[in-house]
Amino acid sequence: MRRRAVAVALSVVVIVALPAACGDSGGGARSGADYVKEAGATCKAFAHRTETLLAGIDLFDDAKVKHAARRYAELVHDTARELRAIGYPKGLRAQADAFYDRLDRWGDEIARDPNLLRGHDAPAAFTQVANRAREVGLAGCGERS
Repeated sequence: MRRRAVAVALSVVVIVALPAACGDSGGGARSGADYVKEAGATCKAFAHRTETLLAGIDLFDDAKVKHAARRYAELVHDTARELRAIGYPKGLRAQADAFYDRLDRWGDEIARDPNLLRGHDAPAAFTQVANRAREVGLAGCGERS
């Protein structure tokens, strides 16, 4: 049960933020609706991959947690690159860039500290990522009803 809760928390909070990811080499400005539609598909795929990755790990097995953390960090960075290619919401480039920077740091943090997968310090990190997502008008992407 706890494993599933950690997987859902990682998926939900990071995914709420992911559609805002953009960067200098990505797509251009898009309408908010177009951006959310395209980014939503990408974030749903990320949520599925995250849940699949974390579903089978034993949170008490350090080697498995480290391996999962490396894979999860790669997923965060890969998804951010995919979203960057989509572009960014019109009028929100600076906020999206700030969000992307925070998202990238999150991937680095999880790679450096696999214990974040165990949920000990995740809520504060998730809050920082989710706050950046809200700055670009995104909420609810990847949440389960």
